[in-house]
Amino acid sequence: MRMESSGSWRLWLQPPDRIRLVVRTLQASGPYVFRYEGGPGQILFSHRGGGPFTVEALTMGSSC
Repeated sequence: MRMESSGSWRLWLQPPDRIRLVVRTLQASGPYVFRYEGGPGQILFSHRGGGPFTVEALTMGSSC
């Protein structure tokens, strides 16, 4: 694995079964990764920070 950035980053490698499974609700702050295994649904979130945010969906077929 190789990562390059002009800013500061943290990287955690975790197997999928160690990532928190969300069944119905989740409350968190700061950088966060969660796992959802349900069918189609909606994600509602709020962003109170001054910086950018990203929402990404990764599937078993995703490649980086």
